[in-house]
Amino acid sequence: MLLCLLVLGSYLKDKVYTKVTTNIIALIGSLELVMYLLMVIYSYALDEMGAMVLSLIGFFALLATNILFTAYYR
Repeated sequence: MLLCLLVLGSYLKDKVYTKVTTNIIALIGSLELVMYLLMVIYSYALDEMGAMVLSLIGFFALLATNILFTAYYR
């Protein structure tokens, strides 16, 4: 919610150059990587190997799709 308020404040200050949707997606996307990494760490700490493997697959899939999207976007 704090990130959304930050983007909204930027939009109110400079409406021409602020791309609200793009900024919110970028800010939430950076948190998504941290969430997946924390899921891997916590599942390893709790000795839940099935959850850890699935979280690792999700983490690497997220990285791969981000890299592919960046390459396609450029």
